[in-house]
Amino acid sequence: MRRIILIFICLIAFSVSNAEDNVSDYWRTFQFYGNPKENPEFRNMLRSYLPLMARSDSATQKMSVINLFSRAEADRETFGIIAGMLDLIYNYPNSPYRNNYIAECIYESVISSTAVEETDKENYSRKLGILRLNSAGRTANDFETKTPEGDPFFLHEVEADYTVLFFYNPDCESCYGITASLHNSKILTELINKDKLKLFAVYLEEEYDKWLSFTFDKPEWLHGWDSRKYIEESGLYILEAVPSIYLLDNNKKVIMKDCSFVQLELWLRNLIL
Repeated sequence: MRRIILIFICLIAFSVSNAEDNVSDYWRTFQFYGNPKENPEFRNMLRSYLPLMARSDSATQKMSVINLFSRAEADRETFGIIAGMLDLIYNYPNSPYRNNYIAECIYESVISSTAVEETDKENYSRKLGILRLNSAGRTANDFETKTPEGDPFFLHEVEADYTVLFFYNPDCESCYGITASLHNSKILTELINKDKLKLFAVYLEEEYDKWLSFTFDKPEWLHGWDSRKYIEESGLYILEAVPSIYLLDNNKKVIMKDCSFVQLELWLRNLIL
């Protein structure tokens, strides 16, 4: 029986290793030419490739991206189109495959390629800078806000095991929905009540009275107002859209950047199980 179990474990290890090898060099037989969007073979391969990449470790993902773009350099047009497609897949906020690490690997490969014009390299360099800003594993940039009482208050002054940093404008429709979800979340409420988590809501617009009314409705949250619009204008955070949610640890290192409410709840659920 023990021997059967050992054989079974070995088979699993071999299959995982083999799968990773396949992902690393997944595109080795594909002929890169023309417009991949119009190529059924490419579309079918990409459909299978995405979930394989999602299940792979970071080293495998990086090698796969490097090998893909190394082969795609054979055709400049193909290279550019694939870069644009993968940019949307891995860095678009609503993409189910959004992955900052893979997006970073893509941008690095594009920037270092000889198949890319300088203007395009500048564009991808800008994207890479934005992606790395306050990214997972890095310490979130500190900033000053005003409290409802008019006192200065900094992000790094929040004392909690975990901090949900929430940039919002209560007038926007998306913000209204996310605000309601955060406020009604049993998971967040339980963690706040246990003093394990604090939610720091940062208002980015100029209507003081509207903001003050909002703070009265959410007394269990911490509230800050960026009355000078310093956060965005200084480049400390690139907020391409609001609402925007970050999850930070007790040292203000980023756990998740610009995550969805669903992703936030799934991660926090483990804290109360």
